[in-house]
Order: sequence, then C-alpha cells, then structure tokens
Amino acid sequence: AILTERLEAWLYGIGSRSSALHDLRSRHVNRLLHPIPCPEDVPERMAPLIWFLHRVDGGVALTQAGYLPTAVVRDAAARFGWELGWTDRAPRSESELGPLFEVHEAARRVGAVTRRGGRLSVSRRGRFIREDPESAWRAVAAGLSPGDWFRAVAEVFTLMLMEGEQDDHELERRAVTMLDDSGWRLGGEPPGSVAVMSSWWATNRLLTVLGGTKERGSGWSRTTRLTAFGEATLLEQIRANAVGP
Repeated sequence: AILTERLEAWLYGIGSRSSALHDLRSRHVNRLLHPIPCPEDVPERMAPLIWFLHRVDGGVALTQAGYLPTAVVRDAAARFGWELGWTDRAPRSESELGPLFEVHEAARRVGAVTRRGGRLSVSRRGRFIREDPESAWRAVAAGLSPGDWFRAVAEVFTLMLMEGEQDDHELERRAVTMLDDSGWRLGGEPPGSVAVMSSWWATNRLLTVLGGTKERGSGWSRTTRLTAFGEATLLEQIRANAVGP
C-alpha cells in the first residue's frame, strides 16, 4: 500500500506540469511496483567494480591529487582492454583512463570505499557487495546519478530511450522541454541544452563503461539505444527514487 501510494504521487504529481513526462511515466509505472529483475549478464557487467574492490582491498596509497597509483591504473587497463586512444603508451594516471575513473567514482558514491589519510580502502559495505553481483548491481543502479537534478535528467532520457533507438538531437530537444515544463531551474533560469546534455553524460559515462548504452554514427547523425542491461539498470534507479521515503 505504501509503495502504491508513493508511485501514485510520482505519477500524478507531474501531470499538471508536464503532460509529456506524465505520459512516459504512465507507460512503465506498473513495472516499478516490484524490484526490477536482475539482468542475466550482471556478473559480467559488474566485473570492473568487483575487480576494483578486490584490487584496493588492504588499502592503496593515493597520489597527492587524490588519484589511484599508476600500478592500479595499468592493471585495470590490461585486464579490461581500456586504452587511451590518442596514444599507444600505457596510461599513467586515473585522470587519463576514463572508465577506471568512473568505476572509482561509483565505488565512492555507493559507499563501497573509504578514504583516510591519503589511503583508499574497501568499506564494510564494499566487502559485502563485491561477493554478490546482484547486490553490487542494485547499489550501483540506485546511485548511478550523482544527485537529484542528475536523476531527473536520467529519468527523462531513460523513458524516452525505452521507446527504442533515438536520434541524440531529438532526445536533447524533448528532454529540455520536459525538464523545463517540470519546473527545474538552474540559477533561476530554465535548463538549457548544454546543462541537460552534460548532466545526462554524468550518468551515461558509467553506464557506457558497463555496457548499458550503445551509440551509432557521430556528430550530427548519432543515435543512442539502451541494452537490456542498461534499461534494467536505469529503471532500477527510477524505482529507487520513486518509491523511496
């Protein structure tokens, strides 16, 4: 009864502001009554995070800038085939290796690691979730976006992409309109394209690392689609937000 009441508030609360977002929510609200089923490929998709939590167990010394040591960076690149792209040399810093940076940030965001005195260690929660890929997935899904505004942007993109592969410029246009209609303001002004797209990428970067989205084309003719893993992960984030207290 409590979950139903919260989902009704989530669904009907937006209706007076954005009919387009209300229509999108109404298509999927019933799926949110129960936890989203765990995707079959979760062990494979969560492998970078689980490896990371094993790799820093016992603690590693961070650089003065707060980055992971070079040894961890190169281990990650070799294990997952992550390359710099713009040069053939091996990566030296986490700041160069985007996928590792995103995994590290996700681990921090969900409380799987702690930092004390310049050392990074696995937390109690981190030790629990690294032994259970489904728990790791649900933790990452709930914390996929780094704040309320980012979750709102991710929700709009999720619901649009569940209609199928979309042109990126059309996604941008529709998202800006729905977020404006929903009442979001940044510095007192309606959110513009730059703010919306950069905020979507704050979520999509990690999702791409884990295999949740696929892109085709480039520049003005790029399209995006969700994989089955990506759809389930984004829906789990929406559910955690919609039914939360």
